[in-house]
Amino acid sequence: MKTTEDIKQSANKMTKVIADLKSEGYTKNFVVHDGKLWADKKVYSPEDVEIDKTIRVEADSDPDNQSIVYGIRCLKTEHKGTIVNGFGLHADADKNEFVMEVQNRSKH
Repeated sequence: MKTTEDIKQSANKMTKVIADLKSEGYTKNFVVHDGKLWADKKVYSPEDVEIDKTIRVEADSDPDNQSIVYGIRCLKTEHKGTIVNGFGLHADADKNEFVMEVQNRSKH
């Protein structure tokens, strides 16, 4: 069971990772919905973006409590932002599918 301290540690690490990415220009808060990436009323398909960074964040006392932060860049506009997803059983299926499509396209 997660303690309050575990939750605080995870939140602090996540906040730092996102702040670091924002300082590198990843300022958009992307949302995945219906297989597309959304930000500021703009819609991006998996073909429109590249995943520049993948950072796993976990609590010190509970390695099962993990999240992944993706630094994503739009190829056409150079807009950059982040997606946060759970890891393993805690992952969001829509986000996983979008990320896998981007990664698979990048390999070809």
